[in-house]
Amino acid sequence: MKLYNSIPAASAYSAVISASLRNDEPEIGWNILRELVNVDKIPTAYDYESFISYYVKKFEGKSNELLSAVEKLLEFAAERSLLLNETSMEIFLNVFTTELRWKAKSVMIKKSGQCPNCEMFLNKSVVSVDEHKLLKEAFYKQVMIGKNVFIKSNPKEVEDFLDFVKKTEPYDMVVDGLNVAYSVVNVKSPQILSNVLVSVVKNILESNREKVLVLGRKHMVTWPRKHMEFLGKHCFLYLVDDSSYDDTFLLYAALSATHTDFMSRDLMRSHKFLLENEKHIFKRWQEIHQHSLIYLDAGGKAHTKTPFKWVQYAQKNTNWHISYLKNDETLKLLDFPKHWICLKP
Repeated sequence: MKLYNSIPAASAYSAVISASLRNDEPEIGWNILRELVNVDKIPTAYDYESFISYYVKKFEGKSNELLSAVEKLLEFAAERSLLLNETSMEIFLNVFTTELRWKAKSVMIKKSGQCPNCEMFLNKSVVSVDEHKLLKEAFYKQVMIGKNVFIKSNPKEVEDFLDFVKKTEPYDMVVDGLNVAYSVVNVKSPQILSNVLVSVVKNILESNREKVLVLGRKHMVTWPRKHMEFLGKHCFLYLVDDSSYDDTFLLYAALSATHTDFMSRDLMRSHKFLLENEKHIFKRWQEIHQHSLIYLDAGGKAHTKTPFKWVQYAQKNTNWHISYLKNDETLKLLDFPKHWICLKP
């Protein structure tokens, strides 16, 4: 039971975790760690170090028990799509190499998913049918409707959209029309914006994605007629009110089926934040299904960032492969981690 009215700082969680482990109460530490992640905060190197120091002392001389405990921490981070920073990585690296006597090698894993050190492939990233159903239901209740639907739209518009999706789903690709149009040009010319959007849609259709939904806003009806007619003829086109949160509609439509992808450069952080217990599923689903436009070449061909099919976080398949960020590094949208450690027993 929470006795506070606001979310404590990450340092407060860290202090409680550390105190619980010093007093041999690991379950309290784990409960606080879970709560820390549930309120959308990231465990610090100090948190991981507190657990590992506790387990090193507790399981002195018992390498199997120590390994299981350390792996439980890594599995926790992976299940919640948490990427370690360099300092946290060094803490895990130290316990593996000094206490467990594993061999470590710093590697870069490319889009093929194969480790150049051990030649094993990363695990494939998936969202199960049950997880997808859970996420879709949670998104509808907690984000689409939420505590106050009037903030995002109006009940009639939401009802109309849900009816539209029910009649036309599932889609192969859902496109955030305005987001895509503004991705590569910083102008307000309807002629240029609509040309970008049409070019992208043509490329999507040519890639054997037959059922495409383009979401936009009602002011787009003033865009060049030939472009809007093309979209209306070759896609499903849905325009929400100019004041509505079109990202919410986009994501709901993208959740229409397990195979549906979507295109947008938006990070969708505010939508993930509104979810209660499904944040980690949403993040994994987003990583698997989100595409982003990079540029259009002179011939009108769209060049996009496409999802990686491999798990981006710590994972085990005999060996451990652990990804991390340099302490001064940030991961851009749809980028795959550059830095990995391959650990072999």
